Amino acid sequence: MKTGVRAQLAGVIRTGVSALVDLGGRRPWLVLVCALALLAGAWSYAMRLDVRSDIREMLPRDSAGFQSFERRLERIGGRATLVVLAESPDRAANERFIDELRAALERMPDRHLIAFIESDAKDARAYFESHKW
Repeated sequence: MKTGVRAQLAGVIRTGVSALVDLGGRRPWLVLVCALALLAGAWSYAMRLDVRSDIREMLPRDSAGFQSFERRLERIGGRATLVVLAESPDRAANERFIDELRAALERMPDRHLIAFIESDAKDARAYFESHKW
């Protein structure tokens, strides 16, 4: 973009912003109502969006990467991480809750679906403290 055109565009933008600020000073309710209408329209549009965050949605179905990913999922399945935090003023109650939750998870009939349960961070903290340098 040439410098003259860039300067003209900057001037137009500056004039538009100044006009909007002046309008906000003269008629604040009009600007507020317009902003709320714009927000409502954007919210309505955003609520109808269909977000697909699966990596498989981005790959072509006939690509080697997609087919390899599908074979891996068939062999070992997918993985997900579930984090549960306990917070209360009573630290001992938190620790009892965590211990009882771990015991209940280990007694589950479908225990094979859970690969790993970590209920105490003391070992991890000690490891990182001893290897931080």
